[in-house]
Amino acid sequence: MPKSRYDLESGHFDLVSVRRLPIDDELRALTRQFRKWVPNERDCARQAMSMDEFYTLIHFAKRSAVLALNGGASEACEDGLGALAMIDESRIDTRDAAWAAGLLSYSVEKTSKNANQLFEGAIQISTTGVAKILSRASGRANLSDWGYAEIRTTRGVGLIRSAWGHYEPTVELERIALSVADWLDRQRYVATVEIAVDVPEIWFQQAFRQAARSVVDIARAVVSVQGSLRAGYIDDPSSQMFVLWLAELPSEKKSEELVNYSGCQLSGRFAVGFSLSRLFGLLVAGSVVDGVAPCESDESLHSLAEAIRSQIEDAWAKFEPK
Repeated sequence: MPKSRYDLESGHFDLVSVRRLPIDDELRALTRQFRKWVPNERDCARQAMSMDEFYTLIHFAKRSAVLALNGGASEACEDGLGALAMIDESRIDTRDAAWAAGLLSYSVEKTSKNANQLFEGAIQISTTGVAKILSRASGRANLSDWGYAEIRTTRGVGLIRSAWGHYEPTVELERIALSVADWLDRQRYVATVEIAVDVPEIWFQQAFRQAARSVVDIARAVVSVQGSLRAGYIDDPSSQMFVLWLAELPSEKKSEELVNYSGCQLSGRFAVGFSLSRLFGLLVAGSVVDGVAPCESDESLHSLAEAIRSQIEDAWAKFEPK
């Protein structure tokens, strides 16, 4: 296995935009060697790998699915499936391998004329457990089954995380959210976007949660931007949460209503609401671990909310309505 690893803070785990990296080339060469080995050699290779290395292979498989959509076609899919074939499923959460297989199934069906042959080739060199995972994923080409949707940006075709909520925006809501994420990436957070989500009512003032729920329920669409604190700011970045929900409401009046319902504080976590025309934003951040101080304060969050609102305004002006 390569000594290098994919780096969260460098954006290597972002499937919206995937650019081939040196580690991709190294793993591609390794998977092609693996396919030529005899069964005993494959077993020895699996035994020599760590759990972290298995997860490197899983992420390579996901990246391969996106690279296939951008011109890599069947070769990239074969490389991704070959990476999954290298895994010992007893040392991972098998759901992670299944999701990667599902994304590859989508890419295979969309880019290759020999989908069954590609999956069968990987199944033949897999463990019994991984073979079952691949068999179940083969032919399941509906991205929503795997929690993703296809997106096209100026950087090419990508895959964006997607929940199962109502999603019929009249503005380029996902592209606005990606613009905010790009801005956050230049700050102290690494940001990811998910579409078709819901706004949890717990982040509204308790007396107005039912009223807020009735407004959120008529939103045309909701996206979230989740931020992971970069290393170096505090000892345990995982103790912090940072989420922006951005909803398109039917009217500016409804957006302003939700702002009036905002302002809840829960044990070291703060919530700030803001509006821009019919868009409503709810920014929540703070500590999720008892005894650990929040990185953000109510004051810093208000400043961030204003900066994000400005970013949204600039992004909205760039994109034509749907």
